This record gives sequence, structure tokens and C-alpha cells, in this order.
Amino acid sequence: MLKPESSPLLLNDYFVQRLSCEPNPGFNPKKPMDLTLEGISVSADVKEPEKGSGSWPVCLKVFHQISEKFNSPYSFHAEVMGYFSVSADYSKDRAPWLVKTNATSVLYSITREILRTAMSAGPWRPIILPTVTFYTKDLKAEIAARRQ
Repeated sequence: MLKPESSPLLLNDYFVQRLSCEPNPGFNPKKPMDLTLEGISVSADVKEPEKGSGSWPVCLKVFHQISEKFNSPYSFHAEVMGYFSVSADYSKDRAPWLVKTNATSVLYSITREILRTAMSAGPWRPIILPTVTFYTKDLKAEIAARRQ
């Protein structure tokens, strides 16, 4: 059985900066819903903490525009802002990696549920956004470069 441990990453606060969700009048419920990560734009902006604050501001944006390429029931746009801190005993060199991979994942999960809740008030079944990872090849290369 898995037992959780305290994370060195702490979510201090978050709020929704932008939220829109619109039903697609061209959605065909008789066809499979085929929205994949290819049709969703996900971006994160991670800023270093201001001197003395220890608070890492992270903004996550998730966007999907209706197109004929995907049979998707909704278009949506969400921006969620979060403020994170890293435990004082955690390595200062590894803190950026922790925030870029884990804080973005936390905000994505929050955004995913916010969008699902908004869609559940619409005419079609809500979408469950695909699972993602922010531990990408680019981030792996950045981490490797810092270690050299």
C-alpha cells in the first residue's frame, strides 16, 4: 500500500484568472468525441520568487478552440494562477525543477476539474482532459545543463 509523504512543494494559494466554456453547435454526439492533447493548447509561465518572498508565481493556461478537425463538445479557455513555496530544507539548485514539474502538474489537475465542472452545466457530457506530464525533454536538458 502506498503511503503519502509531505511534499517539499507547498501550494499557498490559487485563483481562476480566466474561465470560458462554450458548447459546440456542430458537435455530433453520435460520433466518438476525439479531442486529444494535439487539439489542446497547454502552457505554463513559471516565475522565480521575488527577492525575499519565497513565493513562486505560476500561471497555467489551457485552451481549445472548436475546429472541424475534432468532434469536441466544447471550446474552452482557462487560466489559473498559483503561488507555491519550496521547503527551506530542499535543495535550492533543484527548486526550479520541482516547481516547473510539480507546480504545473498541480495547477493542471485543478484546471482540469474546474473545466469539467463548468462543462457539466452544459448540454453535453463534460470532457476529461488528457493526463499530461511537464517533465519534458526540454526540461530534462535544462536540468542536465545546470548540473554541468
